[in-house]
Amino acid sequence: MANISFPINVGGTNIPGFAISSRIGSADLTPEFTNSYEVGLNFEFFSNRISGDVAYFYTESEDQIIDLSVAPSSGFLTRTTNVGLMTNQGWEITLSGLVVESGNFSWNSTVNFTRIRNKVDEIAEGVDRSDIEGNRFTILAPSIEVGEPYGVFVGLKHPRNEEGRLLVNPTTGFLEATEGGQLIGDPNPDWLGGFINDFKYKNLSLSIVLDARVGGDIFSFEAADEGDSGALEYQADNRQEAFIIDGVIDNGDGTYRENNIQISAEDYYRTNISLATESSVFDGTVYRLRELSLTYSLPQSILETTPFGSVSIGFSGRNLWFYAPNYYNDPEGNSQGAGNIQGVRLNGFPSTRNYSANLRFTF
Repeated sequence: MANISFPINVGGTNIPGFAISSRIGSADLTPEFTNSYEVGLNFEFFSNRISGDVAYFYTESEDQIIDLSVAPSSGFLTRTTNVGLMTNQGWEITLSGLVVESGNFSWNSTVNFTRIRNKVDEIAEGVDRSDIEGNRFTILAPSIEVGEPYGVFVGLKHPRNEEGRLLVNPTTGFLEATEGGQLIGDPNPDWLGGFINDFKYKNLSLSIVLDARVGGDIFSFEAADEGDSGALEYQADNRQEAFIIDGVIDNGDGTYRENNIQISAEDYYRTNISLATESSVFDGTVYRLRELSLTYSLPQSILETTPFGSVSIGFSGRNLWFYAPNYYNDPEGNSQGAGNIQGVRLNGFPSTRNYSANLRFTF
């Protein structure tokens, strides 16, 4: 019998049973250890009108316990073991200031910046790469690899020549067959930033929160699916056009010639936007109006004859606007879900825009 699943259904009755685990343990597991170093500076100037924090940190994590992929021929899929060494280092900077204070008007502003770099230095003896177990999608695998950041994407990549030009098949005009097991993306952002502004005029307050995520790749299942079916907006005006892929054809003698083979729009998009290839990887840079809120507090002169200490009414909105220069949708709209995997979009619902109103009393 090639496959047994439990519980076994016999005559409409489920009979419980046990199945051999696909994970093998290790008899020599050791505890995880983390060494962390941090240095920081806190400063205030002009009677705290300007203040800030600057911090640098460096962390080494040794012998982390994870499930490494093993050859299925061993009879198992993963092995629980200690991973050798992973390092994290980065900067966190915050600067706050009272920009304007004049009569009944004030403007406070805060800017924050975060830059983190991590690297897998060692995995295990004889292991240079491993899937992050439980997070493989078709032939895309968020992975750890020696010398690379945590969570890089491994999938299919189109072959190129020495100058980085795509190779085109001289018979079909399509791209040459993809090569598996290639690094095709890094989901870790170059930096994160925020810009918070609080304005106040008499009893009226306005708060504006902007943020940015610059760099960091996303792997988009939706782009592959929608592009393959011609449903992307930019495909609407050129579905009937002929295309010539920007690439070169190998002459077989070490030289290349420009591709001049025309293919249909349908074939063009199906060969250029396909699942688990580098064509489904996009730069996830996004700039966002994260939150805007407006609040009005009743003057104390009105509240003197009431039991209330304060009364305010407010309106707010979240995720009101975003700009993603390199992707047609919201890069943060959907992810793998619970866990520590970044940058995977799974044909989920788009991100939501929220509005709210509140009435607040204190006694």
